[in-house]
Amino acid sequence: MLVAFEGIDGACKTTVMKLLKQRKNVSQYEFCEMFESPLGGALHEILENKGANLAKKYSLAADWAWIYENKTIPALKANKIVIWNHYADYALAYRYAEENSEDSDTHDFVHKINIPFKKPDLTFYFHIDEQTSRKRTSSQNRKCLHTTEFLRRVNKFYENKVQVDSTYIEIDASQPIEQVYEFVNSILQTFEFHKSSLLKINHARADMLVRLLNKQYYNDSFFLGAQANLIGNQVPKGVEKSSKFHARFLYYIACNDHGLKSNNMYEKAKRLYEEHSEYFDPNTIINLSEDDIFNAIVKRLGARYPNALLRSWIENTNFIIQNYGGEPINLFTSTNDAYELLKNIKKLRGYGPKISGMLVRAIHGLKFNPALKNMAAVLVPVDIHDARILFKTGVFSVPESPKFDYYDYVLPAQKELLSACNRNRLDWTIVDKALWLIGSHNKTDSLVRAVMKANG
Repeated sequence: MLVAFEGIDGACKTTVMKLLKQRKNVSQYEFCEMFESPLGGALHEILENKGANLAKKYSLAADWAWIYENKTIPALKANKIVIWNHYADYALAYRYAEENSEDSDTHDFVHKINIPFKKPDLTFYFHIDEQTSRKRTSSQNRKCLHTTEFLRRVNKFYENKVQVDSTYIEIDASQPIEQVYEFVNSILQTFEFHKSSLLKINHARADMLVRLLNKQYYNDSFFLGAQANLIGNQVPKGVEKSSKFHARFLYYIACNDHGLKSNNMYEKAKRLYEEHSEYFDPNTIINLSEDDIFNAIVKRLGARYPNALLRSWIENTNFIIQNYGGEPINLFTSTNDAYELLKNIKKLRGYGPKISGMLVRAIHGLKFNPALKNMAAVLVPVDIHDARILFKTGVFSVPESPKFDYYDYVLPAQKELLSACNRNRLDWTIVDKALWLIGSHNKTDSLVRAVMKANG
């Protein structure tokens, strides 16, 4: 997996990299930085000379090429997490901000020369404002190489990338360094594989799998029919999509998706809402007794785990009243950062990683908050079902271990599915929806047959 750290000077990228080097298992990570090649020393001198644009362009590319070929490629083949402090977008961002109008071909040149480098699976954009950048640089006794306007243009480049590139994750790097580190580490941990194994990954077959799922989702009759069962498509009659009433309905039903067949639960919940919408209003529920909630709501939904549903209905009602004025839509729109929203939703009873991620993606897809960004931080919600699919389709194999627990391979499954989507420029949320529908409708065997047929 390839990860890039991007941002202007003073955004603590190097400091976070140093902490990761100190605290991470080196057998799972490879860290790459500029100037690590034999050209590094000479390149430092070239960069100090602002007039050496031609030498700067070629030397920087040569430095990266050496590091990429000698460190990055071997580490990726060994299934390590490779982290670059400044990668291809760094060169593009700083050339974008160049003030030398006489060198107008620079940006196109840099873009072309970086084409051979693999696109990152995730890019962390460490964001600080230009004034903070210059203050931090000065406080570290470093020379401020760029003007405030130049840094503003670099930030603009990265901010544009955040809007159009789903693999970008923006971090508020003005926070204390440990908070920034914990944010980065919490995401990286998801991709670490802690169990020693001889896991083999067929990346070509993973590519074929995600392309097949993406194609089937839009064209196969099963998927076209089953899409009605996705949580984002659950709207009671008379309710406007993305309204506060729609938010109430989703808030209460999403956490019960694991308790019974989702399509059955959704239909019962919609009927209940259409007859008694007040049962989805926190300000009404707070005044009901446990017996009233159990008899009027839980029994009507026919939950597999009625007591768990009762506790969720009560505790989540209290939570939304105490923290968000009794309206779920206030939670849905409480932040423009998808990762922060995910953390807040995980506080709810019944909302584990998969269900929380499902709701965040529904909130994003339904545009409850059109400004919501950083969806790449809401990682592919892989579970044991998806790990099993990767083994059955031949993406994963452990030749010397015929007996193993699929649970041990959930994290590498998550990593490979996301990487395969990025390699093929596919929207991973579509692949995730396809896998979700396959699991909920017991279609795994038919998927395996389709993959094997496509593989010849």
